[in-house]
Amino acid sequence: MDIQDLPKGLIPDSPDERDYKLESLGAAPPVDWNTPYSVPEPKDEDQGTSDSCVSYATSYYNETIN
Repeated sequence: MDIQDLPKGLIPDSPDERDYKLESLGAAPPVDWNTPYSVPEPKDEDQGTSDSCVSYATSYYNETIN
């Protein structure tokens, strides 16, 4: 069998009455696409030759989630 003979793409799923509707579960909140989504820029610091890249990354991660 050659690759040109193989089926391509996704087979569409037929509708089923048992399927969950995400909208009815509240799993799809409205999104304001005009508000940018980004994390703050990290502070501009130079670790130099201190071999502290893990501590700098951990500190940035902590600032981002808090």
